[in-house]
Amino acid sequence: MRPPTRMISMYIDFFKEGNFSLPMTKCVGEVLQRYGIYTSQVSALGMSRITHYEF
Repeated sequence: MRPPTRMISMYIDFFKEGNFSLPMTKCVGEVLQRYGIYTSQVSALGMSRITHYEF
């Protein structure tokens, strides 16, 4: 099943295990932009590391 146009799909575990929420914080957005990656490219463990870095 494909997501609607201009949308991406993510696993629920990404939000639970990675402690991720939308809208994301400015810090998380800046880290992703700095390294040139998109949220769909980050694993739940990777997102957890980014949010722990922020705290």
